[in-house]
Amino acid sequence: MAAPTKRNRTGSHLEFSDQPKHKSQKLARQMPDEKDSQTDGQTATAIASDSKHFRFLCLAAELRNEIYSLVLQDYPIAQIARYSGIDNRPGLRTSCPLFYASRQIHKEMKSMLVAEATSIAATVHDFDFGHIITYFDNVSNLDFKALNQGNTSDSVSITLNLSFTNPNAIWMTMDEWDGYVMWTHWVRETAEGVAVDVSYRAKCLAHLDTASSGYRHAIFNLEREEEGKKEKREQR
Repeated sequence: MAAPTKRNRTGSHLEFSDQPKHKSQKLARQMPDEKDSQTDGQTATAIASDSKHFRFLCLAAELRNEIYSLVLQDYPIAQIARYSGIDNRPGLRTSCPLFYASRQIHKEMKSMLVAEATSIAATVHDFDFGHIITYFDNVSNLDFKALNQGNTSDSVSITLNLSFTNPNAIWMTMDEWDGYVMWTHWVRETAEGVAVDVSYRAKCLAHLDTASSGYRHAIFNLEREEEGKKEKREQR
């Protein structure tokens, strides 16, 4: 049905239609709804975010272990720390950044670390060997076997880097002496059990001899203890 018409003063016909009378109404129809725009923007942001972040923990456990093994090859030295990161107790740690990425990754990599480490090191200050003793006293038989996997002998080798508050001191303090005695007893008692070969390094004492430094004399005795322990093991 044709749209109604009416005559104007000039006699021409005017047609009515559904077109908006004002430009503002026309623009309003052409512009998208504000809520729809916000929703589309949030969806696009979420998609972009997912594409930038890789969900590592969604990989299969076997693949994660393969990645851990490859990564740890660049960090062959494991360290016995007083507080092993997230665990907050003596244990093995590594300088690999991935080791501290999350609690789950830390736990998974820690079980791999004992098998992948080719050597173990630790820092001992003023003959305080407490964290070393605590670690080896609590290490499980399974973990100890894993530590031996990378060694040709039946023992675990560890390098202790010694440091001292006053390296030029002639005599040890009482606390240092107690720590030294406790460590000596522990080494002797574990000679028949956990096979741990210890080497000592003390760069701060390199210029001193055993006669002028109580620390050097003590380290000399510890080294002799190690030699005697190895000889007994070879005689078995």
